[in-house]
Amino acid sequence: MASTTTAAVNRITDFTPFFSVISKLRKPSPIRALMPIMNLPGMISLAGGLPNSQTFPFQSIKVDLNNQTSLEIGGKELSDGLQYHPSQGLPSLTQYMRKHQQVTHQLPSDENKQLWDVICTSGSQDGLTKAFEMFLNPYNVQLQALDLFNNNHNNNNNINSNNNNNEQKEEMDKIPCKRLAILLKQEHEQK
Repeated sequence: MASTTTAAVNRITDFTPFFSVISKLRKPSPIRALMPIMNLPGMISLAGGLPNSQTFPFQSIKVDLNNQTSLEIGGKELSDGLQYHPSQGLPSLTQYMRKHQQVTHQLPSDENKQLWDVICTSGSQDGLTKAFEMFLNPYNVQLQALDLFNNNHNNNNNINSNNNNNEQKEEMDKIPCKRLAILLKQEHEQK
């Protein structure tokens, strides 16, 4: 009978040893470092990039949806949405996302953001790119199950072991990670 032991889980709290060379060379933006100070009540910022919201040419924005409903945003919400914000995202949106994640996934309350947090990006590809750039160095090998982002729309986007097209093979030789994923897929299919 095998014995079961409960080992303490060591949570990684410092990810800097895993950062890529490029990430380790990055320095904080001086303007971004001033954001907390500029948000103090009564603070008048002369820094660039934060225009007076009263000069915006919009009073409100209305969007009519296909289901016959409308969404309208105006006032402070519109002014806040049109301003520059911390890199993590619009504070009201990231607060909502944190609460949603906490309730949906039953996460512990973590006001100091030591255990978990959220970040808002412009899209999934943008977020993935930033994560890969943070942890992968040039020429690191990555394995992926499928070719999800093939930019070649002129063919059927499939390269298989029966295809002897020299042009496609030459193109594949230029993309080592993609080529490795296809070779692994072919080997798996032969088993």
